[in-house]
Parts: sequence; structure tokens; C-alpha cells
Amino acid sequence: MLTWLLLFARIAKTTDAALAVAADVDAVPADASALQDRWESIIVLRATQRGLAVALMCATQVQV
Repeated sequence: MLTWLLLFARIAKTTDAALAVAADVDAVPADASALQDRWESIIVLRATQRGLAVALMCATQVQV
């Protein structure tokens, strides 16, 4: 969970904020490609974390 929070605070939140500001003024950010690249750089890690979280939740439901 701490890793997810760190990724959110450093990458996702800043990317979302930049895109929200651009959307408010109905413009495309000048660094749109860089924002997209930064977002995509953590996609595998985020997907792995979510998959692990789901697997662990399922494991807690298994009764022996």
C-alpha cells in the first residue's frame, strides 16, 4: 500500500493535475507526450500491485 501511495503521489497525482489544468483552459499541454510517457512508465508496476492485492484478498477467503 505504501508503494502504491508513493507512486500515486509522485507520478499519477502530478500527471492528473497537469492534465486537469489543461482541460480547464481547453488546451493540450505542451508536454503531453512526456506526461503520457511518465504515466506509462509505471503501468506494469501498478498492474502487478493490483493483481497481487486481488490475489491476497482471494487467499484470505480460502478456507482450509
